Amino acid sequence: MNRRNFIQVVSAGTLFGLLGVKNSSASEDQFGAGSFYYTEKSPGRWHQKVAGHIPHFEVSGESLKIVTGHEMNGYEHYIVKHQLFDQNFNLIAEKMFDPVRDKAAVSIHPLSGLSGKIYAVSVCNKHDNWVNSLNLT
Repeated sequence: MNRRNFIQVVSAGTLFGLLGVKNSSASEDQFGAGSFYYTEKSPGRWHQKVAGHIPHFEVSGESLKIVTGHEMNGYEHYIVKHQLFDQNFNLIAEKMFDPVRDKAAVSIHPLSGLSGKIYAVSVCNKHDNWVNSLNLT
């Protein structure tokens, strides 16, 4: 499987895991948190990797900044992309990173039209998919 197909499969899997949470009253752990995708509360096998992999939100005026505090170590180890989903798990935006050119995993998105709960996914080439959410008022 080539790299592009792998990333698409992993991203689709993350969305599947999130949709499972949406369509059930069961806990997030039953749908892969801690094994299929990772959260701050369910880091699974990567429990020592939370700080550098969980995406964080910064709201300023009409902009939403997503930051993952992971070093960009060339193609050896880096954040591949950020994905932003709305409360219904529709993909709003996606930013691919170039680990040679980009010194940090930062993406900026307009807040206009967003409300409710949003989700950010940070994809690491070695440590899988990390999900965080933010409730917009």
